[in-house]
Amino acid sequence: MAGIEKVENKWGNGQVKAVGWQKNGKKLGQWKNYSSTGWLESRERWKNGNWKWSIFYNEKHEKLSWKNAKGEEKKYQSCGCNR
Repeated sequence: MAGIEKVENKWGNGQVKAVGWQKNGKKLGQWKNYSSTGWLESRERWKNGNWKWSIFYNEKHEKLSWKNAKGEEKKYQSCGCNR
């Protein structure tokens, strides 16, 4: 797709910090953010540079919470299910 490029940012230690897509310098689609030790901290959804929602994870890959641009939020139990 024209103008769409994959972006990968890295921590100082070489681990991937964030990976996603952008078009004309604006974030697009799904982005994944990682800790400096390599575990997935969050997934985000972007549309035309506007943040839509995020899901946050712990080191065990369990969902902690979900937030969206409308200010709504859900917390999850250690099982990854809604509270």
